Amino acid sequence: MIEIAMVISKDGFPLATAFGSPGLVVFPQEYMWETHKRFPGLLQVMAHTHPFGLTELSEEDRTTLKAWTFAIYPYAIAMDVICKTLTGISHKRYWYDIESREDWIARGKQGERQMMLKQTDLSGISMTTWVHEILRLSENVELMQ
Repeated sequence: MIEIAMVISKDGFPLATAFGSPGLVVFPQEYMWETHKRFPGLLQVMAHTHPFGLTELSEEDRTTLKAWTFAIYPYAIAMDVICKTLTGISHKRYWYDIESREDWIARGKQGERQMMLKQTDLSGISMTTWVHEILRLSENVELMQ
């Protein structure tokens, strides 16, 4: 099994796919930035698989999501973590709620703008085509050989 990343549009279509290793995948950052500059608001989800049972964001995931949240603000972006578990497929979505610039200014620019990590569990919802595809690619290690 390898980690796979997909960048998903606001309409739920995969825009790009990246292939990683058993414990790491890197999102196509240049592609994402150029796409955002040309079509602001198009990028909605940075989805990726994790090894068996690792259903939560890693520290690197949190850092990446936070950076992209600031980079494309006021547009929102989320990060999905998809993996197999003993009970089936886990699919969690994470995003940061960020304090508006106006609210930050209103409170006297005290410290950094506040951010709160939020999550929702999508595991019980019918899987979309791209979720099936990301899992299929993740399991087909021979595609990389």
